[in-house]
Amino acid sequence: MFKQIVHSWMFGPMDLGRILEDLAAAGADGIDLSASFDESHNNLSVLSGARAGSLLAGSGLPVEVITPLYRSKHLDFSHPDESIRKTTIEFTNGCVDLARLYGAKRVLVSASRIGPAHQIHSSYEEDWKRATDSLSRSAGYAEKQGVKLMLEPINRYMVGLVHTVAEARRMINEIGSPAICIVPDAFHMNIEEENGVLGGIFSAKGDIGCLHLGNNNRRPPSAGAIDWIAILRALKETGFDGPLSHEPVELYFSENKMASDYKYREKFISGLAESIVYLRRCMKQL
Repeated sequence: MFKQIVHSWMFGPMDLGRILEDLAAAGADGIDLSASFDESHNNLSVLSGARAGSLLAGSGLPVEVITPLYRSKHLDFSHPDESIRKTTIEFTNGCVDLARLYGAKRVLVSASRIGPAHQIHSSYEEDWKRATDSLSRSAGYAEKQGVKLMLEPINRYMVGLVHTVAEARRMINEIGSPAICIVPDAFHMNIEEENGVLGGIFSAKGDIGCLHLGNNNRRPPSAGAIDWIAILRALKETGFDGPLSHEPVELYFSENKMASDYKYREKFISGLAESIVYLRRCMKQL
């Protein structure tokens, strides 16, 4: 019913070829390809290069989403420094180009920097206006390229702006472009949505480009308290037809260990495979 894809950022600096092999072994239907601004293994130059193109073409795993990693101090749509906002717009537009290169129709965006160092810079209102104005420029570029930007509401501990579906809708309405929609995340909705995950999904009806998968504890769907059959049913009722993107993060998760510790990665892939099978079983019950 719904394709299941997996974020590549979780594998840290691991070789793309090995990542693709692991995702295929786990039974994924595609990849959510993460792109960084300043990391050597997954920057735009590397991911648009001939080797990455060859690996992706030969993997049998289509690129469904490009996910820019807004973790760098140089990336923030809401920053008072115009040069940082300009860099963020250019990087995002480069991710739109990467999406076009690989036939992906969706690119994730965040209104502000992601990570524990996030902050409100001036005031909520001023930061909001800068983010909205900057995102509108990337939305205009994406619209010309036939690509959708997906604005992600993220919990208050990780970003300064856009924590709820309602805030995402407000920003999208102010941007006023058909090239921007919402990518709800079950883990973040479990924290921030007044009416829970189901309430968040129904309030995003008609504007959902992708759903991020993480349980109440951000572990895989098969390892937590969220009712996934109810979520899948809600997605079906809203007319959603996009992919489900796995982003499970265990307690004390380490990207570096994913790349360097075979047993650690093997356990992760085993849990991922179990969750993919679990969700397929859930889909059959609808």
